[in-house]
Amino acid sequence: MSMSQDPRLRFYDDYVAFKSWDEKRTPMLDEIFAIEAGRAAITPPASMLEVGFGPGHFLDWAAAKGYRTTGVEIIASLVDSATRRGHRALLGLPREVLDPAVDRFDLVVAFDVLEHMTVDEILDFLRFAASMLNPGGRFLARFPNGASPFGAYYQTGDVTHVTALSAGRIRQIGLSAGLSLVAAFNSARVMFM
Repeated sequence: MSMSQDPRLRFYDDYVAFKSWDEKRTPMLDEIFAIEAGRAAITPPASMLEVGFGPGHFLDWAAAKGYRTTGVEIIASLVDSATRRGHRALLGLPREVLDPAVDRFDLVVAFDVLEHMTVDEILDFLRFAASMLNPGGRFLARFPNGASPFGAYYQTGDVTHVTALSAGRIRQIGLSAGLSLVAAFNSARVMFM
């Protein structure tokens, strides 16, 4: 199904307002990104793709650290904003705007994206992401933990969330996509005193 045919996308018309997103990155976000990227063990100047980049905070952080960044997003205003800030930002679904024969990455990142897909869509997306990874490349995802009572708050707080995931479920889907789970962590947290 193409982006224009998916009836779920009507909920993204007001998504930026729903999420109260802005372009301002905070020191706390930078610390979280450093932890998350460190877990992937792929360092600059690696090529990095972020799928569903939202306000572009991770893209900004990664570019500032020296990664070569590309982003894919389905919300036009977010793509426009990221492009104005100097990113290669593409509007659409990854399969519609990227070519694995040309677009190759050391790191593919999907923060808070997989829960927006059905299991079949996740499988298809992971297969596609795997086809774009350079040898030794990594796929890094963050999603509400469906095996935790704390994850239910995030999973059910957004009508665009359709699949509850856990380490076990993502491992199972990943194996079918030709990927192996290297590690599963709780979301990065930082404390400022």
